Amino acid sequence: MEITSDSLLPFYESHLRNHVLPFWMPLVDTKHGGLLNCIENDGTIVSFDKYLWSQCRVLWTFSALYHHI
Repeated sequence: MEITSDSLLPFYESHLRNHVLPFWMPLVDTKHGGLLNCIENDGTIVSFDKYLWSQCRVLWTFSALYHHI
């Protein structure tokens, strides 16, 4: 079986919708804005600090997802 980008697209879209976004969405800080990203691998919040570079990265990523999905 030849692996092509068309054959991988359903897998990656499913993984994004069912695993990646559900992991990050609870970390959106609805009270102060931004995304809590000082976390352990299991999603446990380590710090409520937010760094500009990471906030810009998530803004770009969520904006791209909005326009493409």
